Amino acid sequence: MQTIITKTNSEQLNAVVDCYINCFPNSLTVKLGKAYIKKTLQWFLANDKRFLFHVEVDNKVVGYCGGFVPQRIGDGSASGMFQFAFNEAVKGIIKKPWLVFNEEVRKMYPFLWRNIKRKIFRNANATTVINKSTPVNFQPNIGLVVIGVRTAYRGKKIFELLMQHFDEKATQYKCNAAKLSVKQNNTRAINAYKKFNWHIVEELGNTYIMQKDYL
Repeated sequence: MQTIITKTNSEQLNAVVDCYINCFPNSLTVKLGKAYIKKTLQWFLANDKRFLFHVEVDNKVVGYCGGFVPQRIGDGSASGMFQFAFNEAVKGIIKKPWLVFNEEVRKMYPFLWRNIKRKIFRNANATTVINKSTPVNFQPNIGLVVIGVRTAYRGKKIFELLMQHFDEKATQYKCNAAKLSVKQNNTRAINAYKKFNWHIVEELGNTYIMQKDYL
């Protein structure tokens, strides 16, 4: 059995998409369709402060991980990915209109409306202007945004490989800490992160913010 871990390129995205679907078959992202998933993953390839890598076993993608390093206060991954894949999200909802009642989609209503106004009126004032200046004392944390392992390969050290490579990315970007968000009811994931020295630092609704310190 040959196992390799490698940086994901655009030609490998379809294989990573298939892995994503296997990992989270009932997620909203999957319901919005393969094109939406692929577009969100392309977000990681569009900037040198973002990254996506995966593990292959005998030429099959069995796990993946993506992250980014914020460049200013308010630089978030969730809004950035959704805006990047906005057109595909709309197409996914048009194909499955009942998704407008999905709880996660309902939370996006304000953002959806701002983007629709911008698309229709081409008015820069329809979106919020973010101050892109970076404070002198801004200390970016590396963010772990997406991670998954095929169900058949869980418990076979694939998650460990992904976490180790993520730590190497933190060193590469010279970050002192890492952060991620996880649903409070996802006990399996929380316990897995804790084994790699992540700890809960904040509670936001039904989500925990976890952190790992590198100093």
